[in-house]
Amino acid sequence: MNQERFDDVAKGLASGTVSRGQALRWMGGALVGAALASVPGVAWAANDGNSACAHFCTQTFPPGPQRAECISAAARGEGLCFECGPKATDPTRVLCGQVCCASGESCSDNGQCVTNNICNSQSTELVLCGTSPSGTPEAGVNCFCRPLVEGGGFCATAGVGSCSKVCNTNDDCPRGTACSTWPTQVPGFSGLCVSTCEAGNLGAACVCPDGRNTCPGFGTTGGVCCPTGQSCVFDGIFGTCQPDV
Repeated sequence: MNQERFDDVAKGLASGTVSRGQALRWMGGALVGAALASVPGVAWAANDGNSACAHFCTQTFPPGPQRAECISAAARGEGLCFECGPKATDPTRVLCGQVCCASGESCSDNGQCVTNNICNSQSTELVLCGTSPSGTPEAGVNCFCRPLVEGGGFCATAGVGSCSKVCNTNDDCPRGTACSTWPTQVPGFSGLCVSTCEAGNLGAACVCPDGRNTCPGFGTTGGVCCPTGQSCVFDGIFGTCQPDV
């Protein structure tokens, strides 16, 4: 068998497209099988170690050189599969598109590795905790650690939109925002919805979560998001959320 055919079969073993039995039949039995054992990745392929990584690489990359390289690297015990895929040993690293985020980073809504939103909040001082990632409406804008109504802190965009909803829990806030303790001066509400640094979008705090109605009329804020099944009813000055009838 010529070298080119030998290489094709070895690559097939590493990627999982060729079984060990097929390779041995094609390449002449046990003697060639012993020679194959010295090929990088073949021993890994023989014990089915390739199946999880091959599937991971196929799901991550379209057909082409990047997919082939991912599978080839995995056969050597390297690459994405061993960094943040099924063979990874560091559970803190996550896949973001086609790259592995560093430990301590998460994948943002726009598919970029960013510093985790969690931070140590200090109610009397705003602590800088990064900038909004590129591709977001507030890209490059400073973010600060803000206290959460439910305890702890999160990294939030620098400003608060004039239409931000009042809230008591994170569930009151739309996706990409969190409920931060803020002087709302609205009876019955503990904070305002503030855009997370990852979302980088002040306008996100102006839109209620799916299935909820906006109830304006709370001074300088944009009001409250009525729970599902409730609508806004005005008393002539303010609006209140009342059960649908």
